[in-house]
Amino acid sequence: MPKKIKKWAANLLSLLLLTVIFLSLFQIISNIKNPGRIPKVFGFGFLAILSDSMHPAIHAGDMIISRETKASNIKIGDIITYNVDNDIYVTHRVADVIDYNNAPLFLTKGDANNAFDGEFVQPERLEGVMMLRIPFGGYIANFIRSGAGFFIFIVLPAIFLFLGKDEGVSSWSGSEELNRSADAGNKE
Repeated sequence: MPKKIKKWAANLLSLLLLTVIFLSLFQIISNIKNPGRIPKVFGFGFLAILSDSMHPAIHAGDMIISRETKASNIKIGDIITYNVDNDIYVTHRVADVIDYNNAPLFLTKGDANNAFDGEFVQPERLEGVMMLRIPFGGYIANFIRSGAGFFIFIVLPAIFLFLGKDEGVSSWSGSEELNRSADAGNKE
């Protein structure tokens, strides 16, 4: 593999690793500062889906990315995430929106469920509207959060990256220097 491609791949891997580490630290700090809230980056929240209540649109094990939005922007058919209890969130489709004292209330239902959810969702419980589904992303995120996953996907790559990067950069720089010396010798 050409050296430039190896260097580019190593830099890309470094960037991805640093991003994952940053997001993990951000999530830990956010959970400490705001328990019971979904950690968000620039208004976007990342959630692992645990059940098939939204099948076929969303499957258990998927990850969704939701975006904060004003309650007044939510319409019938949107998939919203809302807080039921401290650390319990539900992601269901809006089946109806009613106006109650100049504030919207949302009637929700899981696509795979036979009945509507038990109560209307109030605007203050709204966490966001779904923007994107990442198939199997929830399984991956949950595994990375486990001890073994953290070690395999964070610690080991960090060790290999930081130990091997210096060697790779210096050997790459050294080979460039040797090539320049050899070229200069051939010209004389």
